[in-house]
Amino acid sequence: MIRVVLQNSNNVIYFNDLYDVLNEEYVNDADIEVVIYDVYGAEVAGQIWPLTLSYNDGSDGDYYAALNDGINLQVGLYYKAVVNIDAGPGRRLEETHELEIVDRLP
Repeated sequence: MIRVVLQNSNNVIYFNDLYDVLNEEYVNDADIEVVIYDVYGAEVAGQIWPLTLSYNDGSDGDYYAALNDGINLQVGLYYKAVVNIDAGPGRRLEETHELEIVDRLP
């Protein structure tokens, strides 16, 4: 997952390269949901959670979702993203990632 979310236009969260090591193949048909929490453990305001990520057609295990423009993320603060992955029976996983919010480069 890219651990940087861009603020103030086209905020997108990505989860890249979902790979099944047992079957040695990329997973392109998983159900992936994410929730972003602030430093106090509360869900970040301005977004309906959980947010479902969509498969990026033609990729190898890449997923993405657009965040609402009004999501309450502040530059320079750290957040936690909890990602739930369901790729079928016996193929479920929960991961936690740290997010740093930065301004979009000019």
